[in-house]
Amino acid sequence: MTKLPIGTRTRLAADSLFSLDNRSGQRIEVREGAVWITRTSEPRDIVLEAGDSYVINDPRGVIVGAIHGGATVSAYVAWGDALAA
Repeated sequence: MTKLPIGTRTRLAADSLFSLDNRSGQRIEVREGAVWITRTSEPRDIVLEAGDSYVINDPRGVIVGAIHGGATVSAYVAWGDALAA
């Protein structure tokens, strides 16, 4: 499994998986396609489509998987979200 780079736009091939560890305060934004997100010790998965985003609010591990033919995502520090909290 590959680490999702922070601060860049990344293309995920269909059925590929990326991991994010200790990324509290970072946002995952889907630019194109769809992804599912699963969290360590979380009973439910999250599905995001183009235009959706998700802020990681604690240090638990995150796995991002592309669905329906791949996706383009960005992962970056959610400074505005951290300041608003």
